[in-house]
Amino acid sequence: MRCNRDIVSQSNQIPRRVGKRRLMVVAVRHPMGFFTLTDILKRLTNQNPALRKRLEEAEALKAWDVAVGPQIAKHAVATRVENGVLYVEVDHSIWKTELHHRKTQILDRLNAGLGDRKTIQDLFLIDPKRRRY
Repeated sequence: MRCNRDIVSQSNQIPRRVGKRRLMVVAVRHPMGFFTLTDILKRLTNQNPALRKRLEEAEALKAWDVAVGPQIAKHAVATRVENGVLYVEVDHSIWKTELHHRKTQILDRLNAGLGDRKTIQDLFLIDPKRRRY
């Protein structure tokens, strides 16, 4: 059955609709005739720099605990990344001051863990969200 939005051809190309444009993904078939997910993701990230940037930012969230160590990770939690800025919730003003003074060191460690791609350019330290009762 053929569908207008997603037509898979018999060749090694998978057309995918992205917005108004059509993106061609070339992937290697698995011996049983399937495309491996790893190959498809590699091709997509090579063709779409915005997707690659978002995946690198997601890696930065995972790398936070390793970059700052367990002591700081207890008091500061990376919550999101937007446009190269890592938002970190800090539970106390003393820890916020400590992280502010170590900002360049933390940024260097984060980006080194991501392969020196300068994915994270700044830290934005915020107070944790207050719970409403």
